[in-house]
Amino acid sequence: MYRTFTIRNLTIVFILLLGAAIVTGVIDRRRGAKSFRGTLLKYETAKIDRILLSKPVTNENIELQKADGIWTMLEGDRKLPADQRIANTIVDYLNELVPDGVISSRKERWSEFEVSDSLAIHVQLLEGAKKTADFYIGRYVQAPGVGKTYLRKSGDNTIYRLSSTIGMEVNRNKDGFRNKTVIKCPTKKLQKLSFTYPADSSFVLEKQDTRWLLDGQPADSAKVASFINAFSLMYHYQYASDKPDKEPDYIMLADTAGIPVEIKGYIMPDDRLVVTSSQNEGSCFESTPVLRNKLFPSPSRFKK
Repeated sequence: MYRTFTIRNLTIVFILLLGAAIVTGVIDRRRGAKSFRGTLLKYETAKIDRILLSKPVTNENIELQKADGIWTMLEGDRKLPADQRIANTIVDYLNELVPDGVISSRKERWSEFEVSDSLAIHVQLLEGAKKTADFYIGRYVQAPGVGKTYLRKSGDNTIYRLSSTIGMEVNRNKDGFRNKTVIKCPTKKLQKLSFTYPADSSFVLEKQDTRWLLDGQPADSAKVASFINAFSLMYHYQYASDKPDKEPDYIMLADTAGIPVEIKGYIMPDDRLVVTSSQNEGSCFESTPVLRNKLFPSPSRFKK
């Protein structure tokens, strides 16, 4: 009899818990459906001129500003060249957002999808002083096709799921938002490369018709072609914290049909090599042996 009573009690408790779970789920779905707006936000992308990102997990605050169509990143009193693609992608992706699912409207689930104030990346878009968009971007999940990003709007408990890589685009450190271009030029238009080095080791590569000459003598054209192929697009991801305050030790001047591109190398007091580019004014790159070899080769490299 006691056993029957215990089983009966457990059965009643189980039914009550199951009913509570079902009711909670129904309420949750109804709340989510009610708060679903189709397009979360719509604005004129061309008017957005500031992006503010706050990352509480890494204690980073990033500000991007646009002037005359060009994005820069603020760091103290300096304006550093920003990665234009990333900045424009953030602005474009948040415009006319259409969620493909409403996960929950319960605040208790924020941490699960990393959209809480302490876990999410807080993204704000501004038009001058006017705040146009205010989102908390949370977990990004890689998936076949397009990944899934979870986010919520500021002042709204609802968690939305998007088929979008915006969660990946904003989840990078400060240097990830900077312009990484060292040199970008159409190699077919390269006519002349002048290398100015210390101790009379300078030399010139010049194209005549289809041949390359090394200081006026025939060069190994295949070796020259292999060298300049990297100039079509060369990125570097390490930045120097200090700006050179001296004359350059190495200079490479590339002439692309009358449009010069100048790369300079500075040997610092601690023997580091810092590189600057006329195509990325304001950026100073911390050179590596690989980058040095790509930009400032020995003339013997091109001899037949």
